[in-house]
Amino acid sequence: MRKQRCFRDIDKVKTNSPLTEALEENESMKTERLISSLFLICVLILSACSGSKSPQIMSWEEYSRLSLRGPYVLNLQTQEGSLLYYGAEHTADLKHPQFSDMEKLWQEFKPSLTLSEGGVWPLEKSKEEAINRHGEQGFLRYLTDRDDIPVKSLEPESSREVALLLKEYSAEQIKVFYTLRQVSQQKRMGQTEPLEEYVKKFLEVLSREEGLDGMPQNLKEFEESVTRVLPTLKNWQEVPDSWFRPTKKETWTNEMNRKISDYRNQHMVELIVNEVKKGERVFAVIGFSHVVMQEPALRKALRQK
Repeated sequence: MRKQRCFRDIDKVKTNSPLTEALEENESMKTERLISSLFLICVLILSACSGSKSPQIMSWEEYSRLSLRGPYVLNLQTQEGSLLYYGAEHTADLKHPQFSDMEKLWQEFKPSLTLSEGGVWPLEKSKEEAINRHGEQGFLRYLTDRDDIPVKSLEPESSREVALLLKEYSAEQIKVFYTLRQVSQQKRMGQTEPLEEYVKKFLEVLSREEGLDGMPQNLKEFEESVTRVLPTLKNWQEVPDSWFRPTKKETWTNEMNRKISDYRNQHMVELIVNEVKKGERVFAVIGFSHVVMQEPALRKALRQK
């Protein structure tokens, strides 16, 4: 899950041309997408046949039984508007085939509105810089500016998310969680800014949120807080990425991320349905797990043609 808010051996010489390799990658992507879609359709059909209640957002337990990969694309056409929901892999690799795939679908779909995970991202000077700095969300921002398409955030207000968490967790835990999650993301995306400097700036912004004005507020206090609330973590710069996966149960950070993801999923479904019913052609981009989990609720609410 990515967020940016106020507070993402070669033994033989290859003989294939770059064009051939690109085509093979695209065909592989299409095949994987088809298999994933068919598998999920089977799950939805079995759920309907079992006499269960109306489809809701998929639970993490249900999702964990699926073996899916991104990209995962949902395309719904209704009497009022349309939705192309692009479930991406979080990557800043310029060579990843999902970027050409996104652009192709963008041009075919001709959106009237864009919804972006993590808020409205900064606009960079070029496509390459946008991807290098912000991955798929940076590329989406580049497309919206190039084609003059309005862009909105998919996210709920950060103050509401914080208020939800404060009901069960201390402000110190919440600040440690958000900061470590950003550290994990920075490393995964291959960002080069020193982590100490990044954490200092992130804590300054995070401390402006209502209810989060206490410790930690600087790097020293952050390191002390990590030791206090996550004593098994010996080096905060080496925080395991798995600690932020909602399907895992390794520490309290997994549980917190599940609560956040459930809250975000519900908000996103309501937002998307509202915009589509206004008649918008919505092109939204988010981590692929969210698309998979929201699909049953979106299909029911939009009742596509």
